[in-house]
Amino acid sequence: MGKVGFYYNSGTAAAPVWSLVGGGEGGNLTLPFSQNGSSISSLFHINNTGGISVGSAITGESESSVGVKGVTNTGRAIVGTSNGSGTAVSGYAVSDGTGVIASAANTNGKALEVSGPMRIAGPGQSPGKGKMLASDGNGNAS
Repeated sequence: MGKVGFYYNSGTAAAPVWSLVGGGEGGNLTLPFSQNGSSISSLFHINNTGGISVGSAITGESESSVGVKGVTNTGRAIVGTSNGSGTAVSGYAVSDGTGVIASAANTNGKALEVSGPMRIAGPGQSPGKGKMLASDGNGNAS
């Protein structure tokens, strides 16, 4: 293809046309990448139509840091909407990490807002009818 960079197929599977992401001579996508923009719709959109349970539209993985991070000043950092049986936002801790962290910088913000039923289950939990949410001296809920 001649130039180092990220390419996408702007043609078809039968007749591919490989174009540099960002166009131009060298494209404008180099890592690390940062760009500002303003829009009434998403600035970045990925749609995975694979339809399998192990597939995901975006995956972030980090050895000992943050895999995917959402930050906002006055809006919502991460919003997930599932239109079917899939999972909108998922966090998974392999060993001693934290799957999902929700935090607010001051009392005007909300660390977590839940609209609808909520379930707590997993290692160290014993879900059952009539159970109450409790916390230990460190604030760990069960």
